[in-house]
Amino acid sequence: MRALKKDNSGQYTRQIGWLKGRSGQKKFRLGRDRHLAEIAALKLEQLWTVVERQHKERYESRPINQLRDTLTKPMWTKEALEIAEAIRKYQPSIRVGVPQHPECVVEGLDSDVDENGMAYVNHIAYLHQVYGHIIQFVPADKPLAERGRNEYEFVTQHRSRQTQLAARMTGVPIPPDGTGTTLYQAIEVYAAHVENRNSKESSKVEAATARRLKDSIQDCDLSEFGYSALERLAGYWTSRPAAKLSNGKPTNKPIGITTVDNHLSTARRFVRWLDRTDQFKWVLPRYGVDALKCDKRRLRTAEGISQQREGVGVFDINQLTIIYRHANDFQRLIILLGLNACMAQAELMTLRWDEIKGDRIKRIRHKSNVYGEFALWPET
Repeated sequence: MRALKKDNSGQYTRQIGWLKGRSGQKKFRLGRDRHLAEIAALKLEQLWTVVERQHKERYESRPINQLRDTLTKPMWTKEALEIAEAIRKYQPSIRVGVPQHPECVVEGLDSDVDENGMAYVNHIAYLHQVYGHIIQFVPADKPLAERGRNEYEFVTQHRSRQTQLAARMTGVPIPPDGTGTTLYQAIEVYAAHVENRNSKESSKVEAATARRLKDSIQDCDLSEFGYSALERLAGYWTSRPAAKLSNGKPTNKPIGITTVDNHLSTARRFVRWLDRTDQFKWVLPRYGVDALKCDKRRLRTAEGISQQREGVGVFDINQLTIIYRHANDFQRLIILLGLNACMAQAELMTLRWDEIKGDRIKRIRHKSNVYGEFALWPET
């Protein structure tokens, strides 16, 4: 990501994209907090990538005799600018009102008279599909959105019954339009599978992380969970959304790079399992695993890169002396094993009495099956 610059008012700015009828790139003022400004700039770059892709798709879809009209550089749309403004203000979500002319209307439905909410829900779904990896969208009119979802559920069930009845009457197989299983159902089965595999704490963490994948993508039939959906899932986490407290309330700080990596690693394990299991009819798209990878170096802000020069933070001797002085015997043992045998939490939790031989620890590391031997200090 390009380094940010301050303007005369002391705010960080980022110039990106073009406006119709204006020369020069659009300038966004991102406030005086460098960390938040860098996160906002990263999201603006992701948003501009969407604008460029839409422009390219329009260009490629034009007939040869109309190509001259499309030989222009991509421009900010009204829709994208509204999202960019929310990003500039550090908003985690956008409240979507009822549009008079939705971008994606329901076939045969007058969008100006949307009493059942189907066009409204369809418009929000369109926004989620295109921009959901960058920012979240919530309905401003929740009752109308709920009516729309209920109406869609009724229509879906009705059409499914019609399809099954027609197939039975004509003696042909039911068309494979869908798997009959949703993505969220598959995630729940995977989470339960991981939890039941063993009682280790790591399995509980993996199951909880898998369930949080729902935050990054809307529920859909597994037949719709293809490469583009995998890209949207990855894009949500690489945009580093706001971290949440234990009560679910979002904070002003983005999730850490390690958190991004952990969720994408779980997503890769989930899709590999989903491809191999006999419980679901789903095939991993070509290069699907690659869609769930990212270069962690590109996620670091300029401030984060600068802080790396300090190296890994460690306690100095004076700090360790104070901690050791006020610790009880068990806490001192944990401190000593960490210093003496380089043990982290997993090694400490799995250490057995029969692995202590006199003044040495002799054990096989559970994760890698590598033999390790440590001479113990008298204090340990």
